[in-house]
Amino acid sequence: MYKNIKNTFLILSVGFCAFFIGCKDKEISQKSFSYTSLDSSYEITIETPLLPSNTTDDTSANKDNSPANKTITNPKSLKEKLILQKNGKTQNRIIMLVFVDADCEDCARYYEHLNHLDAESKAMIVAVLSRKIDEKDLVALQKKYTIDFALLNPKSNQNNELLTLLVENKFVRIQNDLKSVNSFINPIESKTTQKNAQSAKANDSSDSKESSNLSESQKLQPTAPKIPALPYFVLFDKAQVFYQDYEGIIPEEIFSSDIASLAR
Repeated sequence: MYKNIKNTFLILSVGFCAFFIGCKDKEISQKSFSYTSLDSSYEITIETPLLPSNTTDDTSANKDNSPANKTITNPKSLKEKLILQKNGKTQNRIIMLVFVDADCEDCARYYEHLNHLDAESKAMIVAVLSRKIDEKDLVALQKKYTIDFALLNPKSNQNNELLTLLVENKFVRIQNDLKSVNSFINPIESKTTQKNAQSAKANDSSDSKESSNLSESQKLQPTAPKIPALPYFVLFDKAQVFYQDYEGIIPEEIFSSDIASLAR
């Protein structure tokens, strides 16, 4: 019996150690944004899993804790979680954020489709204005397009910080995807390719020398996050974890299909 108790204690000890090590190895970046609609107040919080600062990419010039200056082992670990509170109550359901502007004609073309998606009740449609407008203008906008979904007006001039944060997270995911591809390609590069790179390095200027050593996947890496044209759509699953984003002309059927898939 003593032996069994000892073994149980050992297993529990290992489990606790693993738990605390795991907590230590991962950080959570959390940022909140406040909004109002015509009849409610909203709080949107984005939780982004990050690895400790000692794994920061050596190529980063800045050493702060922003997502764009973090390196992660697995790009999927950067999938952010959305916490949406309406009048203090957390909304636990599929949520689609739609970033719009009051003067955006392309955005206005989607309002009827967003009404349809919201009426289906499989997802909560939340449109976020890119800038604060007067309440009378919010009333006029909602009336003009018969908007039935939640239309959020920033409480302060946040300069679209929520959208910027989500785009930065996407940028880091892309960077890490490309790094993963590059780490796979480099070990199997042919000797001929390496020889040509060395030859080019010897003949080119210092700037060209650095460029000649880059693999094709490295050359394709974007240099900075780019804010997309509005409207911009971000879909979160039933656990409010990032699922997919959408840019450009998207048919309502695509949104409906993806939401139905998550609702199963």
